[in-house]
Amino acid sequence: MEYFFPFRKLLREQLTFRKEILKIANENIAKILSKFGNISGYNITLVGVHIRRGYMVNMGDNGFNVASPEYLTRAVDYFKDRYQNIIFIVASNGMSWAQRNMPSNISVEFIQNSAVVDMATLATCNNTIITVGSFGWWSGWLAGREVTYFKWQDKPGSGYAKRINYKDYFYPGWIGL
Repeated sequence: MEYFFPFRKLLREQLTFRKEILKIANENIAKILSKFGNISGYNITLVGVHIRRGYMVNMGDNGFNVASPEYLTRAVDYFKDRYQNIIFIVASNGMSWAQRNMPSNISVEFIQNSAVVDMATLATCNNTIITVGSFGWWSGWLAGREVTYFKWQDKPGSGYAKRINYKDYFYPGWIGL
């Protein structure tokens, strides 16, 4: 993280979505707000959730852990303890798993668009829950507020654990759960 931290303002100016992508993302948000009965978005906190699955699920032999349903519950509870009127917006490359494992006692919308529209939609949210991977990382960073991440990505003592320095990977102030 130390590598580009001094350039974060410039990066935020440079890493923007094209107008037509932002238009679709904003339309997605408006539809979600309307579905949950709040067209203006007033007093609503949107939490973007990216759940990475795919090939990551089979990397356990390499010392890698994917996020568990328990992590998702802890992350959801983290935001529920801090905000009211929350809508969780979930994007995933393992949507059936995500739908089965997101807590059921919340307002949640699952989105499936192109990757760039999903990222723009997540980046438009107030806060972010990420599991593993660069897609979620950049979605959280672009959103720019509170981000929770799965802090048990590696199995202790594994080759993966020896190669990763989490201080270089997770942004200062993000919350590991």
